[in-house]
Amino acid sequence: MIEPQKGQMNYKNEEELAFYYMFISACLNEMDREELKEKWVEQGGFEVIPWWKFVMENTKLELDIK
Repeated sequence: MIEPQKGQMNYKNEEELAFYYMFISACLNEMDREELKEKWVEQGGFEVIPWWKFVMENTKLELDIK
């Protein structure tokens, strides 16, 4: 899960991050998104955990400056 720097992006609750993680899921390539979605469905899908939260718990962002 992305941990904001102290004093940055202070949200009252986790649900306020939903929009950002939906954006992150849209940025995944098709193969990765399908694999992630399969794992989400295997673990119970929306009845167990919202898609955005599953994305939050199972992806990471990485800076790749060359």
